[in-house]
Amino acid sequence: MDIDYDKPDLDKPCFGHPTLSDTDVASQKPVQDCVIDKIDQFENELKNPQTSAAEKLLALKFVLHFVGDIHQPLHAATRTDPDVQHEDFGGNCVGILHGAARDPERLHSYWDTTLVMAALGKDENQAAVSLMSLVTPDSNQQWSKGTPEEWAQESYRLAKSSAYAGVIDTAPVQTDFVFKEFGGGPDKRCGPSKVYRIDPSYNQQAIKVVKEQLAKAGVR
Repeated sequence: MDIDYDKPDLDKPCFGHPTLSDTDVASQKPVQDCVIDKIDQFENELKNPQTSAAEKLLALKFVLHFVGDIHQPLHAATRTDPDVQHEDFGGNCVGILHGAARDPERLHSYWDTTLVMAALGKDENQAAVSLMSLVTPDSNQQWSKGTPEEWAQESYRLAKSSAYAGVIDTAPVQTDFVFKEFGGGPDKRCGPSKVYRIDPSYNQQAIKVVKEQLAKAGVR
């Protein structure tokens, strides 16, 4: 759900909100769509007694995956660097260094994986116990409200206030770093990328955001 950092518009990243025909199944069409539409489509399939068992299983898997995904702030925002007029694809083309690190990490993957490991560790059972401690009767009632569109907007605001802030508003330590694709060649989406060094306070507040967003996703 790549909401533009400077010009938030929910229609553009949702390709105009295409609709399903009576014969379409949500796991196959529309080819171009966004997460808030797909959550609604899969939810409707789960409610529909005419949906096949195989499609209902896919719908359940996608709902679980997408409701989690929509709570990652950088899954709900993308920014165009005003200096080079190049999109960063949700922080995938922004490099960061933290601690004593010398090799830049993508800002997006930092939020996807590194911060999650720092916040909760690798033990899934312990992670679940830690997150459940945040789910009080009051938070459960509050977090249960809302729609996928509102959750995406919430993540977009966190992208601006917690993911990008403390990075893009500092001076880069490098402006010509080249990220590699999985195959080893240069990531053609990015071109020369800026690299920023983040301070420990960034990590501390980001970990709090990660924990709360994961707890919200579990409730929702």
